[in-house]
Amino acid sequence: MQPFDLIPSSIQKVLIKLEERDREEREVDLGRFQRLRQIPRETGEFLFQFLITFIPQFSDFVGLEVGTSGGYSTLWQGMALVLSHQGRLISLDHDPKKYLLASENITSTEVGKYVTLIHEDAKNYLKRKSQDRFSYIFMDCEKEDYAYFFNFLVARLTRGSVLIADNVISHADDMPDFIEQIKSNSRVSSIILPIGSGLAFIRWL
Repeated sequence: MQPFDLIPSSIQKVLIKLEERDREEREVDLGRFQRLRQIPRETGEFLFQFLITFIPQFSDFVGLEVGTSGGYSTLWQGMALVLSHQGRLISLDHDPKKYLLASENITSTEVGKYVTLIHEDAKNYLKRKSQDRFSYIFMDCEKEDYAYFFNFLVARLTRGSVLIADNVISHADDMPDFIEQIKSNSRVSSIILPIGSGLAFIRWL
């Protein structure tokens, strides 16, 4: 059985709709900031499978997603919360159109019970919520910001926390500082996984 088969049919339909829209936008070469630029299904399945095993380790799991887009990755992560019957995911996006699209796709489903969508720039949010702690972060935002977010978060996450960053193979040339940081920082252990566009899997020691 594939991970997709574990997802309720109502949410499968939303995922397929978003996949079709993403494919169409790429085919017509829609502008970078207009496209959904969402993760492929294999990345969603990885996040889902990982979180299913990771969430039960926490009595109060709190996750953060930086870059909601249309809610595709949010639905995959949110379904792990649904099946775990606990935790919450905060998802941030500063684009008003994408925020509204994600709201339509998420709040009407069972995932909406576990996900809080916030329309705000992630840098502002993290500064405003600097005392908050997260068990898990998924980062899929502008690649030039990865190094900034890592620097901001490295002293704020605790042992056992995990950060997963997307596009580290496909956009490696856009984030040399970030890749060097995660390789050299003694507070974390990291590995780059050839899943989708490349995932950096970073664990706090």
